[in-house]
Amino acid sequence: MDRKKILLANKAVFEFILSLSELELEELLKKNRKLALVKSKDIMKDDNSKIENKIITDLINNLYSISSKEEAINYLSQFRIVDLKKIAKESNVFIKSKSRKGEIIDRIVEGTIGSKIKMDILKS
Repeated sequence: MDRKKILLANKAVFEFILSLSELELEELLKKNRKLALVKSKDIMKDDNSKIENKIITDLINNLYSISSKEEAINYLSQFRIVDLKKIAKESNVFIKSKSRKGEIIDRIVEGTIGSKIKMDILKS
């Protein structure tokens, strides 16, 4: 095999891995997902979305275990906008399509633990 072709293939794989979200990369490293070579026409939506939904659900459960807004903001700041939008969707938090990362995080915090914190204050 030609060295140049091998280097180009390595570059393609490396660029693909760089494009993965934190969630996808973690799944790959845990060996819950695999890289596969597929013909472009054969690509269809598959059951990987079920795996991703499980991860998003776990992230939301982690979010609900946080007791302060500052911790929640720090926790959510590690995720990309794409992942934050998925978290918002699963949490039933409305996000405008052109919202910035900070706005999305604020809306998620308010829509999830923000209301929990307010209720705890009212109960006190």
